[in-house]
Order: sequence, then C-alpha cells, then structure tokens
Amino acid sequence: MICFGQSALVTGAGSGIGRAIALALAREGASVLATDRSKDSAQETAVQIRSNGGQAKAHVLDVTQPDDHRSAVAAPVQAFGKLNTACNCAGITAAKHLQLGFSRNSRTRTEAR
Repeated sequence: MICFGQSALVTGAGSGIGRAIALALAREGASVLATDRSKDSAQETAVQIRSNGGQAKAHVLDVTQPDDHRSAVAAPVQAFGKLNTACNCAGITAAKHLQLGFSRNSRTRTEAR
C-alpha cells in the first residue's frame, strides 16, 4: 500500500473520475476526505470506502465558492490528523462559451453540478 498512513482530500469525489480516484487512494491505504457539492454523493463514496475496510469522511465542497475551501482543507486535518495529498477532480466551466453547437443534454453533462 503506497499511501498507508497518509490522508487525501479529493474534490468531485461524488462521482466519475473523482470517485474512482478516491476509491483508488483508499485501496492504497490513504484516509480519504471525499468532497462534492452533493452531500449524498460524497457520503456514498465515503460509505463505499468504509465498506471496503478503508477510512473516509464526507464533506460538502462547492469549488466555485472560495469560503468553502478553508473548511475543506481543515477537515482532513481534524479527521485524520494531517493532509498529505489533494486531488482536484471537480470540474467547472464557463458554460456560456460552450453553448454553440451543443445540445442541452450535452451541455448539462459538461457543467459542474
């Protein structure tokens, strides 16, 4: 386990690549703070990690809100005693620049939720 004894903060951990990275870090021994805009999605990732024997906490984080950043960085220190790694998997985009040529369905998939 290459991450044994380390802690990690993963943004966008509620789904997709963020969830996959959070699960992979946990499999490698990291304690993971799974963050997402959706409390339920972050919690679901944390539950998956714990059900596989890992250590995880869920935290609500909207990366578009600067005030959320400080509490997100403090949370793994409070929960696990330190923060070794941060992985930003949350996506945001200036969707108004992408609207030309995109269907509503495609546009929705590119926007951060």
